[in-house]
Amino acid sequence: MTNKQLRIHYGFHGKHKEKIIEWDGCDQINTVLSALVEDLNIPTATQTVNLLEHGIDDVFFFDEVSKKWEEIPTKWLARA
Repeated sequence: MTNKQLRIHYGFHGKHKEKIIEWDGCDQINTVLSALVEDLNIPTATQTVNLLEHGIDDVFFFDEVSKKWEEIPTKWLARA
């Protein structure tokens, strides 16, 4: 399986950021959440991370199939 690119944009402490990440083509949401945890250098000693507590306001990814920006629900950001 070849890696694809996934476009994301997110709010971090009130500022909007954009990024392109590598994606295996399977699970968009978990790929995005994992990339944010890694970028923010958040320790993952616990099973879940609350990205909202680390300054993430909202997260969107571009779905190439629907050609639309899809928002990741806030409840998922609280349990990344």
